[in-house]
Amino acid sequence: MKVLLVSHSFEDNSRTHYNPNTAYSLGLAYLASFLEMKGHQVDVLWLDCFDFVYAHKRILSKIEEIKPDVLGIQMFTMNRVSSYRLIEDCSRKYPKIKIVAGGIHASAMPEQIIEKYKNVIIVIGEGEITFSELMSAFRSGRKLEKIKGLVFWKDGRLVKTEERELIYDLDSLPFPKHEIYFDSEPQRTGAHIITSRGCPFNCSFCCLFLISKRKHRKRSINNIIKEIVGLKRKYPRLKTIQFHDDTFTLDNNRVIEFCKKIIPYKLDIKFSASGRIKPVSEEMLYYMEKAGFEKVMFGLETGAEKLMKNIHKAINKKDVEQLFHMLKKRNFLIVIFLMVGFPGENENTVQETIDFVKKLQKIKYTYIAGVAKLWVYPRTEVYQIMKNSGCISNDYWLSDKNVPYFTVEHSLKNLKIFENRLANNLCIARIFTLGGFFHHFLSMPLIILRFLIRHKYFLLVIIGESIKVYSPYLYIKLYKLYQKNK
Repeated sequence: MKVLLVSHSFEDNSRTHYNPNTAYSLGLAYLASFLEMKGHQVDVLWLDCFDFVYAHKRILSKIEEIKPDVLGIQMFTMNRVSSYRLIEDCSRKYPKIKIVAGGIHASAMPEQIIEKYKNVIIVIGEGEITFSELMSAFRSGRKLEKIKGLVFWKDGRLVKTEERELIYDLDSLPFPKHEIYFDSEPQRTGAHIITSRGCPFNCSFCCLFLISKRKHRKRSINNIIKEIVGLKRKYPRLKTIQFHDDTFTLDNNRVIEFCKKIIPYKLDIKFSASGRIKPVSEEMLYYMEKAGFEKVMFGLETGAEKLMKNIHKAINKKDVEQLFHMLKKRNFLIVIFLMVGFPGENENTVQETIDFVKKLQKIKYTYIAGVAKLWVYPRTEVYQIMKNSGCISNDYWLSDKNVPYFTVEHSLKNLKIFENRLANNLCIARIFTLGGFFHHFLSMPLIILRFLIRHKYFLLVIIGESIKVYSPYLYIKLYKLYQKNK
């Protein structure tokens, strides 16, 4: 059967700018390779980074061109609105096409989606096996009730089938179809890989448990290396690989084993990964650096001890300081992610975060890419708090509104004040702005200058951020000009 898999445009305030090395959808890539292994003809359109009008026209044009039997939609909360418009247009223009939706938002709100769009079938959780069995059922006429992991409408009622088991033998899956992104973008030099699935923790703002059920499952090291070596052989231009595991460093010994085995290949590839604050060992950091890791990213979220406990980060300030003393010996670029607006946030917790992160930056300077206001996703703990307060209801997710911020305790205006205060005090990108110069640069000028001497390319980031702060319209015009002429 012919299948078109799509990920539609993200809403404006959560969409990243496209560049040849933008992180791509591994979910679509895994699904494409699995379906092709089962004999189906698959096309993929990954359009997260593009505006709605362009993305929508391109999808409809592709449907007209290839006339797929099945349209598969990867639905996130931040592209649910564009996905709804696609369902509506496709249902009206191409009523014979079977529409299947999956992904984190579809898994969070399947009943709601089906009750509105009764011709859609929802795949809940990991999609490879379920989608493949669904395709076989389309071809053979098998009853959908016998397929695990589905929600659909039949005979005037909603049907939810038995829960699908997680995939524990990840080596049994074919490698994701990286060709989708490399063959269409000859300038791409960066690949993206997942070596494990799932996170055992329960952060109050995270919805990933809806897919992985807090079960951590790992690919074998030999399987990972085979994928990497194959990629490098097929695309000699490959220079960087980012690991997108939810918890790449959770098993320190496994990371060490990977590093020891990849070093002898001398692939001339730089690696980056996200890690947890703990557990982290000196030995793991040593071998990561030796294997070519150049950037490690950590989700600190807040520097306020009370908030760390409230959001269930399972870390404390002592853990973070111990990590930074270990990182001081290493040459990695360290990136820290921060958010503002958690339940209990106030002027004092914002200042506590500023003071603590500055203390860390004086141990080992860390790049703060920006500060995010707390987004609220369905079925998370913070969403339940927001529902209980009367600020939101499930109907919100069928509206055309953006993903909401947590505004139970503070207005959006106050959250922006907190956000700017953190950014001005902690972000190197702000040092050419008045607030950033006084609050960040002057608090550690020599440390920042040493960092810039080592990482000169950050000067462009700083200039861009300064234009963005003082002249947003000019920034947009310049970026569009850059995209047009690159």
